[in-house]
Amino acid sequence: REFEPFTLETWEKNIQGLLDYAQKRPAKLRQDCIDHFRLTGGWAKVTVHIAPAASGRVQLNSLALASFPWSGAYFRDYPITVTAIPQPGFRFAGWTDGQTTIQQPRWQISVGTATAELTARFAPIDSGSRPTPGIIVTEIQYNPAADQDSGSWVELHNPGHEPVRMT
Repeated sequence: REFEPFTLETWEKNIQGLLDYAQKRPAKLRQDCIDHFRLTGGWAKVTVHIAPAASGRVQLNSLALASFPWSGAYFRDYPITVTAIPQPGFRFAGWTDGQTTIQQPRWQISVGTATAELTARFAPIDSGSRPTPGIIVTEIQYNPAADQDSGSWVELHNPGHEPVRMT
């Protein structure tokens, strides 16, 4: 068959074989990694949710997730790290996997089952109790050149709308 002339008819005749190959390839590659690296845990399907919708985002290892629910395959021999990042107007309220609740935004978890459902929970920040932003150090001159007469100094910035008392 591979020596047939490459025509539209030949392409259409062989397209299903290409589709089948593409469907089976991810599972085959995962199994090859398990065999080659002698991984004993297999792999798990990890699904990440956020609640409420559009209240935050999540970083899973080095992957920035922005659309939820999100699912991916991970080897169970290695822990994953998830980090919850609230959207403006929200604060992080906790992680849950249905059995465990974690109050820290960064969670390293070992996936022990074939599926894992993780939910990052966020809560709205009450505008009446919104914390006042602190002073930000924006520039420091601590060792000016000998030929400059600027002296040592620090530049401060108040990103808020209210005066900040510095004592």
